[in-house]
Order: sequence, then structure tokens, then C-alpha cells
Amino acid sequence: MKIFERDSIYIIKNIFPKNVFCGFTKRDIFDVCEFEKKLKLLLSSNKKLGFVYLNQLHSPHIKYVKKEGIYDGDGLFSKEKNLVLVVKTADCLPLYFYGEDTIGIIHLGWRSALGGILENIKNNLEEFRVIAGVGLRSCCYKVGEEFLRYKR
Repeated sequence: MKIFERDSIYIIKNIFPKNVFCGFTKRDIFDVCEFEKKLKLLLSSNKKLGFVYLNQLHSPHIKYVKKEGIYDGDGLFSKEKNLVLVVKTADCLPLYFYGEDTIGIIHLGWRSALGGILENIKNNLEEFRVIAGVGLRSCCYKVGEEFLRYKR
């Protein structure tokens, strides 16, 4: 695995096929337009890229998408080409999924994990190659009373 960095965007290479990119950004990219512009330049792609974002809920909800937009939930999966699936994380963990005809990304926190987000993936998990991104750093991870009181 290699990580390539330019303009606060990191691309993880040699994990998935060359036409599938996964990566993460530094904290300084907060503006969506700036992110999209920098990523398009970094990928040097003349193809029209559609960006898919989550209105993250810390939930077990997964969306299977065919077009760009903003969806409610904590996981995105698609069979479409030229879509960029985006999640934001701080203390939660991004999981990247690559299957023969499906890609996905999950915003995995303790609430979504206990809620069954992995069980909500329609595909057989054995179909995927999966890697974990950057998250759960001790400097950023804090739980409140609701976590300590949580009973399943």
C-alpha cells in the first residue's frame, strides 16, 4: 500500500484496481467546492465525476445510489462509474469496500456498529475487499454518558 499526498488530499494506492480511488483529506478542507476542485485536479480526469455525500446520522442506514446528491444515512454503495462516495469522519472510522461490480464506504461509529450497519449491507461481505481509513485517534475520541449507559 502506498499513500500519495497533494494539496491536503491523500490517495491510497495499490489496494484496489487502478480505476478505483480511495483516500482521505486533512482537516483544512472543509469547503465542498474546494474539495471537489482539488480532487478533480489530483485525479487528472477529463471524465465527469458525480459527488455523493451523506447527511450522517450515526445510524445503521445504508443507501444504494445511482446518481450524485446528498443522502441520509451512514453508508453509501453504488454500481455506477465515475461517482465519488464521500463520508466525513473525526472519531468514527471510514470503511472502504470494493467488489467486482460494487463500491462502498461506511461511516462506522459505535452507534452505527451497535445498530447493525454491517448487517444492513445487501451484498455478501465476502464479495468485498475492505480497508479501514483514518479514524479513532486518541486525541479526538471522546464518549459521553450515553455511551457508558448504553445497554443492548
